[in-house]
Amino acid sequence: MISIGTPTVTHADIAHSTIESGEHILVEKPLTNTVEETQRLIKAAEKHHLKLTVGSIKCFNPAVREAIKLASAKTGKQVKLT
Repeated sequence: MISIGTPTVTHADIAHSTIESGEHILVEKPLTNTVEETQRLIKAAEKHHLKLTVGSIKCFNPAVREAIKLASAKTGKQVKLT
């Protein structure tokens, strides 16, 4: 599994090359800049029987971490992001 977390404008080209090399992919959100680029990646992944997934990793976002901390303090219970 290859993780792509580069600037969005580079996602489509890097992901397509990765698919062509036979690797499953996790691409950080947004997947691509256009619907057409996204459709091209989906078709390529299907053709090669590979997984193409989109990640939205919010647990490291400082605002989200603070919100979780505040919610836990207010409720008296540990709040988790799932």
